[in-house]
Amino acid sequence: ERIKESAAYVAKRNLFATGEGVSVSKVAKSTSEEEHHEKKSRKVAIRESAERVALKKTLEETQEFHKKLNKDKLLHAPEFVIEPRSHTIWEKQNVKFHCSVAGWPAPRVTWYKNNVPINVQAHPGKYIIESRYGLHSLEISTCDFDDTAQYRASAMNVKGEISAYASLVVKRYKGEIDASCLYAGTVSMPLGLGVSPHGYASRFEIKFVDKFDVAFGREGETMSLGCTVVISPDIKR
Repeated sequence: ERIKESAAYVAKRNLFATGEGVSVSKVAKSTSEEEHHEKKSRKVAIRESAERVALKKTLEETQEFHKKLNKDKLLHAPEFVIEPRSHTIWEKQNVKFHCSVAGWPAPRVTWYKNNVPINVQAHPGKYIIESRYGLHSLEISTCDFDDTAQYRASAMNVKGEISAYASLVVKRYKGEIDASCLYAGTVSMPLGLGVSPHGYASRFEIKFVDKFDVAFGREGETMSLGCTVVISPDIKR
C-alpha cells in the first residue's frame, strides 16, 4: 500500500516538474473566461436589440404624429365652408352676410364693398364685423339705395388667399308708404296709380290677407313667392 502511494506521489511530482500540470490549469482557466465572455456578449446583444426595437417604435410614433398633424390640415390654405349669399331688401332694413372659413393658421377675413375695404371706424354704427370660431359676419344697418353693391369676403393666411362674392340690392318704395306696415301680419296701404283717362279709379285700397314666408335660394335657381291680397275697388280685366 505504501508503495502505491509513493508511486502516485512521484508521478504527480514528475507531472508538475515537466509543466504539464500548469498547462492543464491554464486551459481550465481559459475555458472559464470564454464561457463568461460568451454570457456577457449575449446580454449585450439582447440589450442592444431591445434598444433598437424601442428606437424604431419611437420613430414610427413620431411619423404617425406628423401624419396626423397633416390630416388635421396643418398649414392649410383657406377654404370657404359656407359662402355669403346675396340679398334683396327694402330701404331702412338691416342685412347680415355670413360665411365660414377653414384653414390653418386661422385665416384673417376682410370685407370689401365694390373691391374697397370696409372701414368700420369711418362709418360708426353702419357696419358691424364679427369673427368667432371660424364664423364671420358683416351686418349693415338701415340700408339705403347707396348700399346696393357687390360685397366680397377675402380670407388669407400664410398659405394663400381666397375670396367669395355676394350682391346686395336695396329697393326703394314707390309712393309714400309707411315702412312699419311691411312688418305687420296684415298690411293695408293706399297706392296712387295716377288718373285713368277712361274713368277708372285712380286709387286702390290693397289689403294683404296672407303674406309669404322668408325663403332662401341660390343663384341660378328659380324661386316662387306667393301671397293673398284684397284690392278695393275690384279691378276689371
